[in-house]
Amino acid sequence: MSDIPSNIDKFIEQQLTEGIYSSYEEMVAEGLRLLQEKQTQDQQIADSIGPAVQYFRNGNPGLKPDADEVKRLGRKFLASEQDT
Repeated sequence: MSDIPSNIDKFIEQQLTEGIYSSYEEMVAEGLRLLQEKQTQDQQIADSIGPAVQYFRNGNPGLKPDADEVKRLGRKFLASEQDT
């Protein structure tokens, strides 16, 4: 395992020594599974916000904040902070 950074090599040895994984191959397979899961989650997030991103890229403005509502929510938040 000389082509990987020493800290990663130590981590691998620790995981194998402690019996968390039974082989290097098992660790690689688990790492790749987790990477695939993360990429799927990232794609789901990108897909969910994609329409909003495109909306703004097309030059459409966002919602204009209602100043009174912002103040109301701010006061509510501050009041809840004082109660804790």
